[in-house]
Amino acid sequence: MYHIRIISYIFKISFIYETPLSKLCHVGVLGVSRSDTNHSYRSHLSSTLRSMALFLILKVSHSRGLRPLFLTVSFVSMDEPIQEAGDDAEGTVITQVVPPYYLTELNTVALYRREFAKYFPSSKPSFVSLEGFVDAMVLVNGLKKAGRELTREGLIEGIESMQDVDLGLGPQLRLHYSPKDHKGFDHVIPTVIRGGRAVPFTDWSTAAPK
Repeated sequence: MYHIRIISYIFKISFIYETPLSKLCHVGVLGVSRSDTNHSYRSHLSSTLRSMALFLILKVSHSRGLRPLFLTVSFVSMDEPIQEAGDDAEGTVITQVVPPYYLTELNTVALYRREFAKYFPSSKPSFVSLEGFVDAMVLVNGLKKAGRELTREGLIEGIESMQDVDLGLGPQLRLHYSPKDHKGFDHVIPTVIRGGRAVPFTDWSTAAPK
């Protein structure tokens, strides 16, 4: 059993996006700060609070006649709020760092769906669990590159050596790390809520409030 402390080396999936829309409201909500004790519970609570806050913002804003373009990031688990908000969720933009979990023509999404159905048959697939699946793929690749004599430095170097890697998520999501770049991806997938689910789009004018 190896315990490797890599907190100071954070590898993340980041994104870059631009929009010409003037009616853009970026929803930012507070969560629960991290604690070393009971971290999984606190992380779940933090996500739940963010989701509840967004749900309330949508409801209250629309009840007062305010209909800007609401935008949030994929760190907010949206499946339940979308269902709870109903029509109020329509048109909300969510930036994703993985493709929609229903696009099984993509190899990794298809693999995720097969494994998810096998090990979690009573659960529903989601963007959040697909992100976790991709994170696990990156970690496993890094461990393989680090070799059998695992060290902290070896794992870091293994992940940093992953450059222009096709993870089976489509041509725009190729993984790239280096000693000076820990973002992973330089692309985001904007999605908009239509008919109760997040649908990818490329033309921002189609997401403008009606």
